[in-house]
Amino acid sequence: MTGLIVFCAKYLFVLTPLLALAVFWKCSAANRKTMFVRGLIVLMVGVVLAKAGGALYFEPRPFVVHHVAPLIPHDANNGFPSDHTLLTFGVGFLLFPFSRRVAAIAVLVAATVGLARILCLLHSPLDIGASILMAAVGNLIAWQAVRRKESMVPASV
Repeated sequence: MTGLIVFCAKYLFVLTPLLALAVFWKCSAANRKTMFVRGLIVLMVGVVLAKAGGALYFEPRPFVVHHVAPLIPHDANNGFPSDHTLLTFGVGFLLFPFSRRVAAIAVLVAATVGLARILCLLHSPLDIGASILMAAVGNLIAWQAVRRKESMVPASV
């Protein structure tokens, strides 16, 4: 069981970008452009929020607090927020307008990654929850930005 938890915490996050690529290639050209632009915005907002959050709040990693070895060797640095969880939920939320079924799978993968990182003692539930919130905010900003841009394009174009 420990091996599965370590695998999920360390490697499972790779699945969500692969799911995004599969959806991207099945989309129409217009949806590909929308998905690409939204994805870039989600990525940029996610990085800014993660850097700002990490600078404003320090959360020691659980293995440091409990004075135990984590299941995955890691530096004893700031655990807030979880980059793996931010990436996976960011991608999962990004996919909802394009494929609800694949998005649901991606969100399930993201939840598994977040839970596994808690079980490995790399992150606290606060780190994971903040990452989910940051991913949602990034997607809302991206959705609003692209929607406004699309609505500003003249109908004759």
